[in-house]
Amino acid sequence: MPGRETMEVAIRLRDFGQVERLGAALRERLEGRGGGREALEVHTWSQLSPFSSVARLIDMMALFMKLMLIAIVLIS
Repeated sequence: MPGRETMEVAIRLRDFGQVERLGAALRERLEGRGGGREALEVHTWSQLSPFSSVARLIDMMALFMKLMLIAIVLIS
C-alpha cells in the first residue's frame, strides 16, 4: 500500500427507520464508481446481521471444542 487507505466507515443514525433510505442513497453514490480503483461496497446493519450471528455461533462452537479437548486431556 503506497498511501493511507480507509477500510471501513460506520455511520450512526438517530432514527433506525432511515437505515434503508440512507443505504440506498450511499449505494447509488458510491458503488461502482471506482475511477480506476476498486469499487466501494455499502452494507446496512440488517444485511450484516445474519453474518454476525453466524460468526458468533462459530466462535461459540470453537470454544466448546477447546473445552472438550481440555476435558479429554485432563480425564485421560
